[in-house]
Amino acid sequence: MFLISAQKRSNRLQICKTCEHFLPHTKSCGTIGIGSKVDAPDGSKVKLCGCIMTVKTRLKIASCPLKKWTSEISKSNLEKIKSLLDDIDGLNTITGAQNKKLTELWNIAAGGNKTVSSCNSCVRQTIKDLKKLIKDE
Repeated sequence: MFLISAQKRSNRLQICKTCEHFLPHTKSCGTIGIGSKVDAPDGSKVKLCGCIMTVKTRLKIASCPLKKWTSEISKSNLEKIKSLLDDIDGLNTITGAQNKKLTELWNIAAGGNKTVSSCNSCVRQTIKDLKKLIKDE
């Protein structure tokens, strides 16, 4: 659902494997779990992620810290998701407009065609999915 196609993943991973900061023995971007600060092509300092790239390259939300490949979900949509989740956090009920927005954002993030539902467990699952997406960021 929040994963990219095998071809896009393969393309991303190939870019990583040709990067000077890719460590083949751990398959990570810099020191695994820690990363490290390096000079970016524009002269700025960038912190490498330290992620295991065979995993990270599968996620729609993931991006390269050196901007060699980007997230499939725009920063604007991520901010909208975070804002909406903040707005509904702790509420027992949500409005119809919030439910509609949840579904729209889920469809953007997942590339799906979910319809707005009045089913409580379906709405809760949509919220859970979006929270997981944000957590994986």
